[in-house]
Amino acid sequence: MTSDQPAGRIKRGATGFQDRRSGSAPRVDPAAVRRACWAVAGPLRATAVEAGPGYPASFTCTELRAFDGRLLAVVVAHLLLPIVTLAAASPVFGDAPKALVPQPAWAEDFVVAGFQVLDDAALRTPLREVDLSALPVIERKPIRRWKPAVLGELLFNWWD
Repeated sequence: MTSDQPAGRIKRGATGFQDRRSGSAPRVDPAAVRRACWAVAGPLRATAVEAGPGYPASFTCTELRAFDGRLLAVVVAHLLLPIVTLAAASPVFGDAPKALVPQPAWAEDFVVAGFQVLDDAALRTPLREVDLSALPVIERKPIRRWKPAVLGELLFNWWD
């Protein structure tokens, strides 16, 4: 089942920052993201093409394209937490994913693969409504600096 609400407390690693002293946050295996994208693409008769964005983003993007070249969705996957969202286009440098696509039935395949799928409503949750108590100091500092207003800006960021 896909998630239209973020799970209670945000876990360590949400901002993409880590501190050796507080122990490293779990990291999502990039191969697991690729496998999940290809598992979704197959039945759709689509391809999965990695589309960056690279440092300093806290996420990766994979385009799901139909064989006629039409973009079905961009899978935006968090680097450290097993969280994905589906966007209509790759995020613009400096911005969190915008123009999210309504979750199609195949989004459930990401849940089966172990990912939480957050929709637009979840990512627009005001940060004041999110429990950040599990985050170590190294993650709270950039939150104070960058002042994200909503959960999506915290999870899918370009902070350095």
